[in-house]
Amino acid sequence: MEPEEFINQLPKNVRRSTLLMIEANGSVKMMEAQIKALQETVFSLCQEMEVLREALLEKKVVSETEYKKSREKMMLCDHSSAGAEPWQRHSYYRYVLNEEDFLDQILGLNEDQIKKFRVSANHMERQT
Repeated sequence: MEPEEFINQLPKNVRRSTLLMIEANGSVKMMEAQIKALQETVFSLCQEMEVLREALLEKKVVSETEYKKSREKMMLCDHSSAGAEPWQRHSYYRYVLNEEDFLDQILGLNEDQIKKFRVSANHMERQT
């Protein structure tokens, strides 16, 4: 399958990132393998989240009613576009940030701290 044909079969919101990944890796087969690995990772994370949810309920940290109310509220908030930069309040926002944006926006690190992180990360990459 040609890369353009593969990309055109994808939802519009992921076409650009998919194209960038194919260009970086050079083959549709490699991209298909990466997507399969990502799918397996997402399924595992979903299972882990369900285990944690059940543990919270079993240990009575949260009641089923409280969980349902919080979950519904979160789902409704993800549909809101009110206010300035509403996407930053969506539940998934922090999970789609790259490392540097996460360090800045979620953890509140300053530029020097982010540079130190990058130096440490590069050092770790060279050692492995």
